[in-house]
Amino acid sequence: MNTSTRALPAAIAATTLTLLWFVIAIWCARTWSPTTDEPVHLAGGLTILEYGDFRINPPHPPLVKVLCALPVYLLDRPVFHDEDGPFSEFLTEHWVNTNPPVYGLLLPGNAGAYDPGHLFPARLVAILIGFSAAIPVFLLARDFSSPRGGFIAAALLLFYPEYLGHSALVTYDVPLAAACAWIAWSSWRWWRRPRTDNLVIFVAG
Repeated sequence: MNTSTRALPAAIAATTLTLLWFVIAIWCARTWSPTTDEPVHLAGGLTILEYGDFRINPPHPPLVKVLCALPVYLLDRPVFHDEDGPFSEFLTEHWVNTNPPVYGLLLPGNAGAYDPGHLFPARLVAILIGFSAAIPVFLLARDFSSPRGGFIAAALLLFYPEYLGHSALVTYDVPLAAACAWIAWSSWRWWRRPRTDNLVIFVAG
């Protein structure tokens, strides 16, 4: 049996598990109601994109919330605090007082309640971030064992119930884990081969 023939079952298994993971994650993103913190993160990202203002949800780093808010901002731009509308005065009050939970609930659509239609595209970005962690996990485990070990490690990460569930949410749990995985792999790569390109990858991570 040649190499290409032996690799075929592994490629089929990897493709099948990847598709299954995305189906489950997207189903969760589509059907689950908002968590208490998702509207806050989304409001923070939207106000950064619109005004460059970081006051909404300042304790968290801005990159994840901006990335998740970007498709909402581009595809269905919400009504912000200075627009006319039935809730504009109420929104302005909570903007001035930087009350992120209330502002986040009211911001998308100014409907007086959170619109799940705005949350789904943001959750798709979160899903991609979550899946990206499988790459450094595979590469690390492959270096320590074998390609099969890398595949098993990546599958165990992705299908760990808590990881899979949180990958469908606009929160910081999974992005933090993904960032740690990328940093671990890039530092390992630089340690093994201390070259300039690997140093750049480590610093970028």
